[in-house]
Amino acid sequence: LPLIVMVFMLFSSSLFAADEIANVVEKSVIGEGGLYAIIIIDILLLLLIIYMRNLIISMVKMRVDIPKRKRKKKESKVKIMQLLTDIVPIEDEESLDMGHEYDGIRELDNNLPPWWKWGFYLSIFVAFIYFLNYHVFEIGDLQVAEYEKQMVQADLDVKAYLKSQALNVDENTVIMLTDESSLAKGADIFNQYCKVCHAEGGAGLVGPNLTDDYWIYGGSIKHVFKTVKYGAKNGMKSWKDELNPVQMQEVSSFIKSLKGTNPANPKDAQGKLFVEEIAVIDSSAITN
Repeated sequence: LPLIVMVFMLFSSSLFAADEIANVVEKSVIGEGGLYAIIIIDILLLLLIIYMRNLIISMVKMRVDIPKRKRKKKESKVKIMQLLTDIVPIEDEESLDMGHEYDGIRELDNNLPPWWKWGFYLSIFVAFIYFLNYHVFEIGDLQVAEYEKQMVQADLDVKAYLKSQALNVDENTVIMLTDESSLAKGADIFNQYCKVCHAEGGAGLVGPNLTDDYWIYGGSIKHVFKTVKYGAKNGMKSWKDELNPVQMQEVSSFIKSLKGTNPANPKDAQGKLFVEEIAVIDSSAITN
């Protein structure tokens, strides 16, 4: 059991030191002081590995000669325990007696186990390097600063992904699509999701007629996109979970293209008259 605990402590300490090195390298620009710190840690880890190697070799050698091990089983066990725990033989315990006894139990001044002391010293060293790295030289970022940087980077990554996928369309940037491919895709989406409430060709059923000039929530492409995205209080659901921004732009453009198509059995007009804004060009600004 002491051997298992020792290996666990040394392995954990090594991982902790290695993790500190990775943080310094990955999260900061390594200066001269940081480089020296890494070199020192590497040397200490190398010494630790050599120590563990020699320790394992010494333990293996104790187990090579089986007959001798059988004859000196008790002696070998004492040596291993001595190596791991720095325990004093029972016959010499009188030298450790502190003179405190209660109910037949005596208090002895035993040394701390070597594996525990080395783990403790290593934790102090790592803490010292950590303090210099994060609080003195400020090579690495503390948790709050690291979190803020990660959030900024995550936001940039999301925007880059949306831009690469052409999904950065919203109610403020949406434009009317007029190419046949986009309108055909919009028609497919309309027939799959919208026709059940707005009827064939947008004539209107449960939902309003989409082919006239009257709109309940506005008739511009931005208004239509916003209604498709967020839904409406009259019972229309939000489609932002089923459709991505490009698909909502395509179906909104298709809906806008239905104006004046005069489908069979159109529903009576609802809402207010909407007049599309037309850009006015100042003729005085045109020069020959």
